[in-house]
Amino acid sequence: MKRLESNFLNMVLSLTLVTIVAAGILGGIYSVTQEPIKAAETQKTQNAIIKVLPQVEGLEIREAYTLDNLTIHPAYSNNELVGYAVETDTQENQSKPFNGNFKLMVGFDNEGKVIQYSVINQQETPGLGAKMVNWFNDTERPSRSIIGRELNNEPLKVSKDGGNVDAITAATITSRAFLEAVQHAHDLIFNDKEQTQVITDIIESTTDTAEQTTEAEQTTEKEAENE
Repeated sequence: MKRLESNFLNMVLSLTLVTIVAAGILGGIYSVTQEPIKAAETQKTQNAIIKVLPQVEGLEIREAYTLDNLTIHPAYSNNELVGYAVETDTQENQSKPFNGNFKLMVGFDNEGKVIQYSVINQQETPGLGAKMVNWFNDTERPSRSIIGRELNNEPLKVSKDGGNVDAITAATITSRAFLEAVQHAHDLIFNDKEQTQVITDIIESTTDTAEQTTEAEQTTEKEAENE
C-alpha cells in the first residue's frame, strides 16, 4: 500500500479526520452520561431540600417557584405552611467568592429563622473556604453558627465587618459571600414587601388548589363506597 506523502494537505486531512472521530466519541459519551448526571444532580437537590426543612410529620414539599433568580420550595404539614427551602447562590452578590460562584440550599421557618443549610456545589479551597460546608452550622460554637438566627433583627455579617458571625479562619472573602447569599434569600421572602405579597399570593393559590384536590379525592372515595 502506497504511503501518503507527508505534505501540508495530507496533514490537514489527517488532523480533520482525527478531530471528527474524537468529536463523535465525546458526543457519544456525553449522550450516555447526560441522563445519569442530571438524575444525580436532581437527587442532590432533593436531599438538600429535605435536609434544610423542619422535620415534622407529614412534611409536604410543594411545587417550586422562582423569584429574583432564586428558587423557593414551600413546605407544608397538614396544609399549613411550615417553612421554605431556598436555592440561592453568589451570582448577584456584591461580595464575590474566592474561587467562583457557589450554590446553597437554605431553610427558613415562618419567623425567618434559619433552620439549616446545605452546600450544593462549591469550588473553594479545601481546608479554607470549603469549610463552609460545616463551619456555619456548628451549634456548639454559637459565634460562628447561623442555625436558629432570626435575620430580621441580626443581619448576617462577619465580625471583621462589625457583624456577629466568626468568619472561616483565613477565608474571610468566602465567608462574606456565604453570609450575603443567605441574607439575600431571607430578605427576599421576609423583608421585601412587594416580593412577600407575591409569595403570599402564590401560597394562598397553592393551598386552595391542594384543598380542592383533597376535597375532590374525598368525594370520589365516598362515591366509590356508595357504589
